[in-house]
Amino acid sequence: MKPASNKRSGTIIYPRSPGDPITTAQRANLAELARMPDSEIDTSDIPELPAAAWKNAVRGRFYRPIKQAVSLRRPNQRQLPTS
Repeated sequence: MKPASNKRSGTIIYPRSPGDPITTAQRANLAELARMPDSEIDTSDIPELPAAAWKNAVRGRFYRPIKQAVSLRRPNQRQLPTS
């Protein structure tokens, strides 16, 4: 996999298809991160959002459930004889 670089920001982008399996090294790195407590993980390169950014946040705003066709067969209902 050949990395692509963004000259403006200096970031390196590794293209990955959704179906590509992760490598053994990536799996080991993820396992190491899972064992670390959150306080030890370095997130200094990720800017935190201010509280004002979350003021109008709505959970599930862009979530659309997958529509699924359903068909039902109902037996004929007979009317009871009236006396």
